[in-house]
Amino acid sequence: MKRRLNILSILVFIVLGLSLYTTGYQFGTG
Repeated sequence: MKRRLNILSILVFIVLGLSLYTTGYQFGTG
């Protein structure tokens, strides 16, 4: 359970980071 929760938290962190990066990039260029 701990390992699964850890993997889920890492995946969520990566998704949030990518979304923030893409939005920031669009705002920076646009």
